Amino acid sequence: RVPLADEIKRLRSKNEELVREVEDLRRQTQDLTAKLYAAEKQKSSPISVSGPSIKIEELRSNSSSLLLTPLNKRPPSRRPTILDDLEPAKKSQDPTPTSGTGAVVKRNTGFMLAPLERKVIPTSIPSGISFSETGALRAQDSQISEALGKFWARLRGEADTSDEFRVLRQSVTTGRWTLYTAGGKATKPSQYSSKRRAPRVTEIAKYEPKCPFCVGNESKTPDPLLAFDANGHECPSGELPEGWRVRVIPNIFPLLVTPPGLYGDTFRKKLETIPHSAVAEGKHQNSVLDDALVDVEDDNGNNLRGVFRQVSAVGYSEVVVENSIHNGLLAIVDAEQVALGLRALQSRGRVLVQQPGVRQLLYFKQYGALSGGSLVHPHMQVVTLPLLTPEMQNRLHRATTFHHKFGACAVCQAHISEPLSAGAHSSRLVHRSDNYLVVVPFASNQYRVTIVPLKHSHTWLGISRSEVEELAYVLQLVMEAIYHVLDDPEYNIYIFSVDKEEEVNGGHEAVHWLLEIHPRFPAELGGMELASGIRVISGLPEDFAQTLAKEVRRIAAEREVAKRPEPRPSPFFYH
Repeated sequence: RVPLADEIKRLRSKNEELVREVEDLRRQTQDLTAKLYAAEKQKSSPISVSGPSIKIEELRSNSSSLLLTPLNKRPPSRRPTILDDLEPAKKSQDPTPTSGTGAVVKRNTGFMLAPLERKVIPTSIPSGISFSETGALRAQDSQISEALGKFWARLRGEADTSDEFRVLRQSVTTGRWTLYTAGGKATKPSQYSSKRRAPRVTEIAKYEPKCPFCVGNESKTPDPLLAFDANGHECPSGELPEGWRVRVIPNIFPLLVTPPGLYGDTFRKKLETIPHSAVAEGKHQNSVLDDALVDVEDDNGNNLRGVFRQVSAVGYSEVVVENSIHNGLLAIVDAEQVALGLRALQSRGRVLVQQPGVRQLLYFKQYGALSGGSLVHPHMQVVTLPLLTPEMQNRLHRATTFHHKFGACAVCQAHISEPLSAGAHSSRLVHRSDNYLVVVPFASNQYRVTIVPLKHSHTWLGISRSEVEELAYVLQLVMEAIYHVLDDPEYNIYIFSVDKEEEVNGGHEAVHWLLEIHPRFPAELGGMELASGIRVISGLPEDFAQTLAKEVRRIAAEREVAKRPEPRPSPFFYH
């Protein structure tokens, strides 16, 4: 009988061999695709270029739909380029020549803006061109300038390391600016320690006796509002089966004042037996602050309520305990477990959105002290607000403004059409599945990742169970990649979703829900950030995307290998 250690070694060797075969096939596909592109290019008419001041984005405007438009049918002239920060062409004093109508991209400002057009988002993702294949194609195009060639070379690790980049980018969804610094041989000196403060998942026990979310400590929390049993079946409210996998409970230390009524007498009586915050019972002393600071008059008899705005923070707060295991974190559990947690979160969202006084729902997850979390045990939260946050108002305003100007959804354009195109923005594509795209946004924080549904909708509460399960698979895959790339980092996850129909206000085609993953790092806000409101990020989003994409491909390839049946043993192999 072969020793177990030898068998494991053999299987690992076989796995590595299969992964190498996959990479060889990928490279062969790239070569064949490049040859096909070259052959098609010879048949097509060249892009007309006029004037000495031609810009990269003007060339890109004619080839950004390479995947969806035949080469010989590309429009000959540049499409209009418009953005809030650019003046209309008729008002511009810049002599830069343009073709077509719209705004002018000013010379030497560094704000090279991508042309926009209304595109039909495909219901199924094209399977043709990946990042490395795209780079090979674009490198052969003699019409592409030296700058774009250097761009692809840099992502392949072939660029001069002395090249440095300093660019400011604006997010199309939030409007916030980010400063990116990348390249250079010399490194900035640092005299501060950057040691990790939070334990890694491998250092966390499977069970913690004092944790209120662990098995055996259910009496320390309220009765469940929803639970899934060992077989993944949903249980009636208040029922907690043995071997439960997910449960949802009201937060007994909420950030907001819990409105009375929804959770009933059972919840109120349970609070009498466990430590809790007074606001969990709906008790507060907000009137003291109103009377002393807000509802008063100044020396001239003017009421100060118009100057100092204050309302009672009333809203529901619920906790989704994602796993009965204390260290069952996203990076190391299976997609089925993640799906149960997301189903529970969605189910409670559907209940809370119907409650009076609710205008916005927040869905989020915290992991690690840097994320704002206090408990290690994996859990998500849903919180309702009696108002629309400035962040939500800003996103809604920018989404509707974008749609009014361009007739397209900003998320569909920036996070789906461009990453799926054959242009440079395809370098931000991390992964794609049947219904979701994983991208690093054009202007984002370090290793921030967005999971975008291909199906346009303003709310995630309407997606089907199969779509939730696919989202769970994609989320777990990405979190496992982040776990390996960043050494189990602390992070936040949140879902941007406009769930109240009246808050959409007719902008159904403009608003697109999405899920965002935000790894957290020490000292994220330095002097520059606090003084200007501009984030400073070391590296470029394209760099982060390619690092994550490589890891995602590795994990996905290993999973495919694991699905294959083992070859039939040789008759000469003795058991």
